[in-house]
This record gives sequence, structure tokens and C-alpha cells, in this order.
Amino acid sequence: MAEVFLSYAHEDLPRVRPLVKALETEGYSVWWDRELQPGESFEATIDREIQAAKCILVVWSVHSIASQWVKNEALEGLDRGILAPISLDVIRLPVAFKQHQSANFINWPETVDSDEYHKLISAVDDIIDPKRPKSRQELSGISHMKRRGRRHFRRRRDYLLPITILVAAISLTAIWQLSLMTAKPIKATPRLTVIPFESSATQDEQFYALSLTREIIQGLGRFDELELVQVSGLWDLDFSSVPKAMLSQESDYVLNGRVSLREDKVTIAVELQEIASDSLLWRGTYFDSVDNIFELQKKLIYGVVGKLNLATNLDSKAGSFAITPNKDAYREYLRGIDLLRRGEQHHISSAIEHFEVAINIDPQFTQAFAAMCRAYLERYRISNGPDEFAKGQNYCQLALNLDEYQSDVQLAQAELYRTSGEIDVARYHYTKLLEMDPRNADANLGLAAIFDLESNYQAAETLYIKATQLRPTYWKAQNQLGGFYFRQGLYFQAIESYLRVTQLTTANATALNNLGAAEFYAGNFEQAYASWRKASEYSTNSAAYSNMGTALYYAQRFEEALRQFEIAVKMDANDHRLWGNIGDNLRFLAVDRQQALNAYRQAILLAEQNLKVNPTDVRTNSRLAVYYAASGDRAAAERQLDKFRSNNGIDFNVLYDLAVATSLLEDMASSLRYLQLARDAGYPSVLLDSDPQFQDKEVL
Repeated sequence: MAEVFLSYAHEDLPRVRPLVKALETEGYSVWWDRELQPGESFEATIDREIQAAKCILVVWSVHSIASQWVKNEALEGLDRGILAPISLDVIRLPVAFKQHQSANFINWPETVDSDEYHKLISAVDDIIDPKRPKSRQELSGISHMKRRGRRHFRRRRDYLLPITILVAAISLTAIWQLSLMTAKPIKATPRLTVIPFESSATQDEQFYALSLTREIIQGLGRFDELELVQVSGLWDLDFSSVPKAMLSQESDYVLNGRVSLREDKVTIAVELQEIASDSLLWRGTYFDSVDNIFELQKKLIYGVVGKLNLATNLDSKAGSFAITPNKDAYREYLRGIDLLRRGEQHHISSAIEHFEVAINIDPQFTQAFAAMCRAYLERYRISNGPDEFAKGQNYCQLALNLDEYQSDVQLAQAELYRTSGEIDVARYHYTKLLEMDPRNADANLGLAAIFDLESNYQAAETLYIKATQLRPTYWKAQNQLGGFYFRQGLYFQAIESYLRVTQLTTANATALNNLGAAEFYAGNFEQAYASWRKASEYSTNSAAYSNMGTALYYAQRFEEALRQFEIAVKMDANDHRLWGNIGDNLRFLAVDRQQALNAYRQAILLAEQNLKVNPTDVRTNSRLAVYYAASGDRAAAERQLDKFRSNNGIDFNVLYDLAVATSLLEDMASSLRYLQLARDAGYPSVLLDSDPQFQDKEVL
């Protein structure tokens, strides 16, 4: 058991890692959730560790004050009198903890305040062992770091140094005066932070506020004379919550505003503030018809540029804003983008309809073609339908033909190649996109997914977290971070990320499905079934019914499970996984074997079609081995199994499929070996113990 229990928010992981290393260098044993082993019960493990800890060190930040997990762990430390808090950001602490002074780690780990670090170590020493002699002189945990804070110098008489300084000062003054007569002044590039525009709670106003913020940021980004800054990933927060010290270090100006909608008129009230002087530089109001939304944003951009006195030719920039000259096409495009971000299957279908209208109005609308490509790729990821991929590929090519240098086109190309398994080409396009737009959260997420596939998990996690910091309110970023933790077997972290997704997007079936999956793999079948059932209430998609069927299957309620799978396959007949689930259920029911064979043959047909799109898709290949084995085609099953002779880096779900396939082939030695590999890779023991496939066999 460790002496120090570390509580933090996962968005702060890059700043927490150096803290753990420093504490361990000082001689403390530290437990943090990175120590969770795959398949462990996170609730039991964390409860055991926090009860055994002698000190609970809580890392407060803009992220952790919103985490109920962190607050609960901090309350445990407060109740037991063993709480040692530090603050990474200038924040307003929860009321219960205001009387407990935190060590100031604001610029950690870039620079270190030695006094504050000493304060923390002394506090931890006192908590762990109040009787321990205070003999620490030099703390080795920060010996390699850049120091800040107060420095103390011994005064001594030194006559040579003042004379040297005086001579140098006279020389420098002469040089400076000469330079004033010959040199032209260098004007620094102004740095601007754009805070997302506020609105009321109405859906239409929120749509216009988010869309206008995004488009204005992109429009301002076209001016080389201006540097856009997203301050430490905090730009999605209210301006009042962003520490002024942090803003002033990285930005010169802040633009914020509010969007209101009345009948068919949109009004934007904006303020441009100079941070250093804490003064209002400009306040402006723009309003126009919703039909003229493009003109409205262009006027606002020109207003900001004018107030910042940028030496630019506005007329030469006018064409660069015109992604389409047609107002109706632009409005349809914005509607489609808003729906695409929501991510539900029915939202994506609606987005496609809006993009189709925009393209019909303006056949040269590059961004609409790129967005259409991404929408069809999203549908393919949900349904695995080859037709969806083909449509996405076609629209990507049309967008590329129109303008290959457009950032939206680069994103669409990257998504296309990643979906088809051409990772190196996808990496190229993501990198190209980041050169055009370093703040693009989707590019960071895409590269993170590639690193994840390559088993470079630390790099992947860093980029996933960076994406959540760039766009804290972007639910897909949190969702993909949760998926990463889920695949790593870190179900505690996955559940926390998925819970945040449910907070960021209401009535989101995808978020609830993912939350249910994390709860399911943690062994909480009842809670998983409840989450999946709630998902089905919000959206009647196949995933929710498939998941409910899976929970019932593991509870050996096969008839009820079969009904859920049959509903799912009616909703999405192109998903091989659903047909495979029906086949699995039918094997455990007293029905004609031919019914199960028919289901498996349909699964085989669909899986083989998917492999024509991406032959390297390991999950489809492993499932295909199961289908062949279950249908009695031993030769085909063994050909599939031959593809997995090297087990390095294989996902535990794939290893489980291989265990099932070899079990169906009556090769129990291989099945037991794959089960052990799956367990070692993180497949939860609770699922193996409940799996009907192995109930009549002796598993490990």
C-alpha cells in the first residue's frame, strides 16, 4: 500500500506525471489510478488504496473542481485530517475546502516555486509522520527544474562589479541612441483570444452562437498580421473564469460576445478588451437577417481587424471569406455542421440532407462536399455498411477536385484514409491540417487514434487529453478519451469520461451506450443494462438494442436477448455483428440448428464485404473466424486464425474472439491459451466467469 494517494482530473495528466516523479524522488510511495491493473475492480481498488493511504494529495485545477470523483476523494482526506492540496490553476475552490490552504503550483512544471514546493513536502511529512525530524535541506525532486520565486543573495563589497556595470551602461546608452536614428520600429503581432459567444438556452440561439464563434475564428485566422491564441486550452470557458495572469502571458486582447435571435433577425453584441490595461477597447453591435448570416460575420471580422489597426488590405481578404457566395447554401451548411457535431445516427442523416441542399444550391461549395464525406464516414463507422464508405469516398474526391488546400478537405482526406486503414497517408493529412490550423481538435484526435493503433499509448493519451483541453465542451473529444481508457482496461477513467459526455450532450444515446459498456466491463451488469435501456429511450438505434441483448445474454436470458438482437438487426441489417449475435443466441436455444447457420452465413457475407474496404480490420477478421467456426467451416476458420499467429499488440476483444473460435473447433488447448492472453491483456475475469460460451468448459 502506498503512503500518498493522488487525486486529480485526467485532463491534467501531463502536469501530474512530473509531480508523481518528484514525490517518488523525495522517497514517498505514491498510488494514482495509473497503477490500476487491467480487469481490476476500480471501486474496490480505489477504496482499498484510499483507506490505506497516510496522505491524500488533491490536485485542484479548472478540471478537477468539476469532477465529483476528485471532490469525494478530497472529502475523505478532509474528514480524516490527511488532506494536502495543491492548485495548478487560479480557481475558486469548492466551499468545503476554502479553509484548507493549497500550495501554489500555478506554472508547474514549466517553472517551480521552491518555497511552495517546500511547503507541500513539509505538509506531507507532517501528515505522514508528525514526529519525523524536519531534517530536509535540499529537495531532489525539483533539482532539475527551472526555479521561480524569491531568491536570496548575500551582500558583499565588490567595487569592480559596479564600475563594470557603469561602463557597460554608458556604452549601451550610446548604441541605443544611435539605433533610434537608424532603425525602424518593429511592431509586434497582436495576439487575440476569442471566447465562445454566449446565448440563451434556446436551441436556435445556441446554434448561431457556436456556429458564428467557429466561423469567426476561422475567418480571423486568415489574417497573417494577427495571431489567434487559445489560452492553455481554456478558450471554451467563460471569460470571467480564465485567470487574467494566464491570459496576459499568452494573449493581448480578448473578444467575447452574446448572440440573440428575434424572429428572423440575429444580433451579436461584442466586446474587445485589452488585457494588460484591463480596459474595454471597443464595443460593437451587429444585426441582420438570418438570411444574411455570412455578411454579418464578415462585418464583425472587419470590425475587429479595424479596431486592432492591422496593416492589411481588407479588399484582398474579402475573397478568402467567401466559402460560398450564396447565403442560403451557407446557412444550410452551418445547420449541417451543427448536426454532424452531435454525432447521433439520426443527426448525421439530417446533416447529410442539409449538405445536399447546400451542394445543390452551390455546386462549387468545397466545404460542403468535405462535410458530406465526413458525414458518410461517420455513418459507415456506426453501421459498417460498405455503401456508406463508397459515398464518403466519392464526396472526398469531389472536395479534393475543388480545392485540395482547404483545411476542411485535409480533415476529410485524413478521416477517409484512417477509415480505410491507410494509416501513413492519414497521418500525412492530419499533419498537413495541423500546419494550417494548430488548434484543430479533430486533427489531434485523429493522430491520437493512429498512435493508439500503433500501441504508442502515452503519445495517444497526451493527444486525446490535448483535444479535450482545446475543446472542453466538445463531447466527441471526451468520448474518444473514454474509449481510449476503455480499451486500456481503465474502466474507472472510462466511466468518468463517459459521465462527462452525458453532461455535455443531453439525451445522447451514444454516450449512454459507451457508459453502459464501461459499467458492463467493470462487472456491473444491472447498471449497464439500465444505461443501455435509457439509451434506447433517447434513440432507437441498433447499438442500444444490441447492448441490451448482450447484457441479457450474459445473464443467460437467451430468449429475451434474442428479441433485442432481432430488433437491432431490423434497424440495421448491414451490421455483421448483429447477425453473429443472433447466431450465438440461437445456439443456446432449443431451435432448429439451421436458423443459427442462416444467421452466421449472413454475418459472414457482410463481414467479407467490410474486409473489401479495409482488409486489415482486426476486429472484423477475428469475428469472421468465430462465424466460420460456428457454421462448421473448419478450413475457412483456420485460415482466419492463421492471420493471428503473432499475438503482439492484439486487442483483448480480438483474443477473446480467437478463444471462442478455437473452442468451437474443439481445440481447447489453443482456446485456453487465448483466454489467458486475453486475461493478461485486460479482458475482465467477471465476463469470462459469466460467459455462456465457456460455462460447460473448464476455463482458467
